[in-house]
Amino acid sequence: MRARLATFRGLDSPTGLPGIVLVRKGQEAIFAVTNYADTEIQARVTIDPAAMGFSRGYVVEDIETGNPVKVLNNQMPISIAKHDLKEFHLRGL
Repeated sequence: MRARLATFRGLDSPTGLPGIVLVRKGQEAIFAVTNYADTEIQARVTIDPAAMGFSRGYVVEDIETGNPVKVLNNQMPISIAKHDLKEFHLRGL
């Protein structure tokens, strides 16, 4: 059985941070975002659980630290240093 993988790209995102989301619909997703700016950026990422098939909710974890990430009303605040990459694991419940 082959896993179905959906890909969403946000190269022209409202935050100015290019990102990509790889989704195993209804199960999990990996979200990566990078900052090409010369300064740190504070941004708010909007998560669309329906697009990823997370009908029962989801949890988010910072892949680098393993810490849970607080999400309120499908909004996830992030702080990303200049020339940095952040990766997050979203897991459907």
